[in-house]
Amino acid sequence: MYRLWRWIGVFLGSLGILVSGVLGPGWVAGHPAAQRPEPAAAEPLPILRLGEGIYAVKGPGDDMNTGVVVGDDGVFVFGCNLRNYEQRLAAIRTVTDKPIRWAANGHMAFDDSGCNWELRRLGAALIGSSRMREHYLEWAPPRLALELTRPEGQRVWQGRGLAPPEITFDDRLVLHLGEGREAHLLYAGHGHTIGDALVYLPEQRVLFTADLLFVRVHPTVRDGDSVNWQRILERLMTWEIAWIVPGHGDIVQGKTELQTLWTYWETMRARVQALMRQGKSIAEIQAEIELGEYASWARPETVPETVEKLYHELLEAGA
Repeated sequence: MYRLWRWIGVFLGSLGILVSGVLGPGWVAGHPAAQRPEPAAAEPLPILRLGEGIYAVKGPGDDMNTGVVVGDDGVFVFGCNLRNYEQRLAAIRTVTDKPIRWAANGHMAFDDSGCNWELRRLGAALIGSSRMREHYLEWAPPRLALELTRPEGQRVWQGRGLAPPEITFDDRLVLHLGEGREAHLLYAGHGHTIGDALVYLPEQRVLFTADLLFVRVHPTVRDGDSVNWQRILERLMTWEIAWIVPGHGDIVQGKTELQTLWTYWETMRARVQALMRQGKSIAEIQAEIELGEYASWARPETVPETVEKLYHELLEAGA
């Protein structure tokens, strides 16, 4: 395993990619401990005010959304895609010039954690669940190596690198950001991924879900557990919620979309199971499954992977 990490470190270094906090002190280049200037202003993404000091940066199309809390002494950011980092930062700068002091991840994927390196360069402390950090350390180096085989990945990651959370929590961490802005970071369990975390601001009833909620976007579950994901959604539906910032899709009011996603899993599982009982193979089910009311949802290309995951979950459950 050490040789694998060492090879990845040398490979990334040869491409100008900096790896911080992953391979150990001997394999860290350009540690971003000192605060750096912000990049030149870019065209900002849309930003929506959800409450006093609470905002959502809407990702383009079905891209990742970013939750933002402007505290008394600085800014907290939840989830950020590196591919449009400058535009997200520009959106934040339309509402505050306070420093970004905290950045947290809902899960390990780069559309959520990709900005970690840049945000840490700005002086932000990086936060995530303990399970998310473990998953990141396992998943991120080979994934970055794959990204660097592609021209777009080389463009996005040139001069940047990996940065896992440096502050972790097993169950809960509370950031006291100011009156009405107490941010509860909560480990939700194994839903979309093993490290899923969310942020709840109870005084203003705002929830940042990361990829535990997709709004009218086909969800991905390759690293997850669809049954436990439903249990998480059931718990969230008991909370008082005025606004939700989902991982993907529109920022929404109320809890209706939590129920919609719960029903999606129930419906898709039933459709896969019905075809399994007809003796259909995975490939046949992937070709024949009816999307019905979900046909208009974004990212239909993810459905075959979801079908395969549901198929194996049903087999393991003896259904």
